[in-house]
Amino acid sequence: MRYIMLKKIKKILLGTSEPQVKAEAVSEQMTGMTQEAHAQARDEEQESSVLSAREEKPASTVNAVDRSSFLVEEIARALQPTAGAGGVCNLTVWVNDPYGMDDALVESGKFRKGLINELYERGLDQYCAGDFNIQLCAPDDKVKAIRIDDHVSISVGGKAVKTPAAVEAEATELRLTLLGGGQMAQPEYVFDATPGKKMEINIGRQRSPMVNGVVKLNQVVVNDGEPDAESGVVSRRHARILYNGVRFTLQAYAGGCTAQGGASTRLCHCEDTAPAELTSIFAAHPLRDGDVIILGKKVSVLVNIS
Repeated sequence: MRYIMLKKIKKILLGTSEPQVKAEAVSEQMTGMTQEAHAQARDEEQESSVLSAREEKPASTVNAVDRSSFLVEEIARALQPTAGAGGVCNLTVWVNDPYGMDDALVESGKFRKGLINELYERGLDQYCAGDFNIQLCAPDDKVKAIRIDDHVSISVGGKAVKTPAAVEAEATELRLTLLGGGQMAQPEYVFDATPGKKMEINIGRQRSPMVNGVVKLNQVVVNDGEPDAESGVVSRRHARILYNGVRFTLQAYAGGCTAQGGASTRLCHCEDTAPAELTSIFAAHPLRDGDVIILGKKVSVLVNIS
């Protein structure tokens, strides 16, 4: 009798527990489906927002770096026809961009440095000698601005002044003569320049130094053998002289720029009382006839341009 009662109780218990288990399983399954549906809806909403943002922003403004490079080229090209005018001009870049290009243009001065370097390369350094401003707005109707694209314009102003004849004329020969302070592989270097054709002249301590695992070539060699106490501070890759088809400029490499942890490179114009140090590897400094380039501590080189 007792065995029968226990069997009935077990049957009852088993009979009632099975539906409960099924109900709980169904409930858990429904809850999981609900959470999955919410997650899917949330993902669809985020994807829709991204697509909407992409549709609103033009493709040309998505990459700020490419956009800045494009503007540098277009601005330099727009100024090219006035290259022969001479004088010092004030350049203003007007930016009215609703897609955040303003910040990209002025961030860390990268746009300014890039444009200055490009103007020097094209022989348009008169625009770098004056005031260079970036205005984050559209120019008013009174400003005679040159339109670059839908959101960027430029304007040029300022009183023209006389520039040195050696800068205005097309240079055809560069002569570098050692004045003192060290040794050079030869006492004088002469380079023939072809108007309209670019040229690069590297200056360093060895003829073929190894720089970052790559063999480089120096056209002007300071102390081709063992460096002495004075010329030894000249870096293996110290500076370079660039010819853009019209004029020569001097630019420091990292090894010849104290701001980059290298030795110093200084330039003294004939009318200056003290040499000026090249503090940036991006800036190209115009060379004139009679200038003196100082490499490291004491190595001085006379520049003759004709």
